[in-house]
Amino acid sequence: MSKTFCFAPWVHSYVGPNGDRALCCFAEPFDKETPDFSEYWNSEELRNARKLMREGKAPAKECAVCLGHLKTLKPPREIYDFAKHLEAKLLKETDSEGYFHGAPISLDYRVQNTCNLSCRTCNSLFSSKIANKLKSIEEGTRLLDPEKSRYYENEYHEFLAQGDTVRCYHASGEAFLQKSHFEALKEVVKSGGAQKLSLCYNTNLSYDLSLIEKHEKLLRNFKRVELAISIDGIGETGEFVRDGLSWHKFHQNVQKIKEIDYLHVSSLDLTLNLPTLLDFKPLAHFIYNERKPYNINKVFAGDYATLVSPEILKPSDFKKLLKDARKTLVDIDADFFCDFITFINLYLEEVGDSERWTFTEVLAGVKRSIVVDKVFAREDFFSFYSKFPLMDFYLQKLKTALEQEREVDLGKEYLYFEQKLKDYGFTEIERTYIHRPIPFDIGESDEAIVIGSYPSFLNRLLSSGKGKDEIKFKNYYALEKIQKREQFITLPPFQYLLRGKPFLSWLAPLLDSFTRPVRSLLALHFVVRVGKVLS
Repeated sequence: MSKTFCFAPWVHSYVGPNGDRALCCFAEPFDKETPDFSEYWNSEELRNARKLMREGKAPAKECAVCLGHLKTLKPPREIYDFAKHLEAKLLKETDSEGYFHGAPISLDYRVQNTCNLSCRTCNSLFSSKIANKLKSIEEGTRLLDPEKSRYYENEYHEFLAQGDTVRCYHASGEAFLQKSHFEALKEVVKSGGAQKLSLCYNTNLSYDLSLIEKHEKLLRNFKRVELAISIDGIGETGEFVRDGLSWHKFHQNVQKIKEIDYLHVSSLDLTLNLPTLLDFKPLAHFIYNERKPYNINKVFAGDYATLVSPEILKPSDFKKLLKDARKTLVDIDADFFCDFITFINLYLEEVGDSERWTFTEVLAGVKRSIVVDKVFAREDFFSFYSKFPLMDFYLQKLKTALEQEREVDLGKEYLYFEQKLKDYGFTEIERTYIHRPIPFDIGESDEAIVIGSYPSFLNRLLSSGKGKDEIKFKNYYALEKIQKREQFITLPPFQYLLRGKPFLSWLAPLLDSFTRPVRSLLALHFVVRVGKVLS
């Protein structure tokens, strides 16, 4: 058997969110969507994979991870070595064109995503909590297709009901929170196939264990129940990465699992990300004290996980973090952490001398993070990273860039309101205050034009009420005693909302004509000509 040989093309069926089929969860999905399993199982792509495996090769695109692209501690192909004893039989039943008429005995169907966490290393396809939050603020959020989910879940249930499956892996959300999962297990018991079936779960273990314990009688029917426990940091760091995690509950559950004889911890699964490396030492001690096997995965940078990827750092800083982590492992126990140290050494070779992410890309991720963190009502990027001196340079650079962009935006807004003032005939006033704190040094005979946010129902709905908005509202309250003067004007809301949209701006005056009776509820801005600002 060659070093690249993998049993997955013969024994494993993987389906990702929305029907992506692949050789395994680490493999690149096949380009062609093939809902019909019999068509997929002996498709050109799968037959080609089997032929290459027999020749001591592997598909370069689909099997890139096992062919040397460092993503995880051990090559994923080793997972399927449980079928070694079937090698002769499987190869005998495969013809020269790669046709194999057996059935998969290992399943990984990620067609449900019910989850209690919104991890920063995850996305909306794999976590219902992320999906529910993001769809409220982002168009085009990737969501599970209910119809496809039902289709592939039925396929999964059909395989289980046949009673020939020997291994099931459960990830994507939390299987223990999914009612349909236990319904499927009951069908396996009825089929008589439970005694030879091992259940493998990837779990965050941050929930009430009664969700598992109430199914004890059912779970005891199976050959083995294994838990791969995800962990990315200790205490606040773990809670930052795995949003929604309670470290106290997690730690209690890890200890309690040891007392439950039908549950077996197969590994502690670590995603090596930037927060993990910044606060590495306590995590390393935790893993060592638990004396459990461990697995390591690189964080897949991009989308939701960009800002927790160490690859956003300068290569010199990234290498420093990896070397510091390696030293920590050596100091604790080089033998126990031998594989981990090897992983870091290989990672160091990959880092190179050029930055993987441009500053523009990182800045875009930061701006998205600011919005998302507010929606999730959680600790923000700047607050967490400010605890680590290494990040000072990056935080300051990002803050400066954000401030510069804000000044540009405010400049555009200033020009808009400057034109508005001209439209209203305010053209000869030297002092004009547009969305700025109003100084209280205007004399009795001085005049000034003030324009600011009007804290109406609509404005409070559209505005955070924080940061620069506090300045706007403060200005308004300083001026509220002169609202009845003729110089006080509330600006039509739709003309502001549709500014810069030539295809819609013509509609704004018409819409604003309907707002007159309720303008005080809908106005976004006021403009006033004053002789003295009241304190």
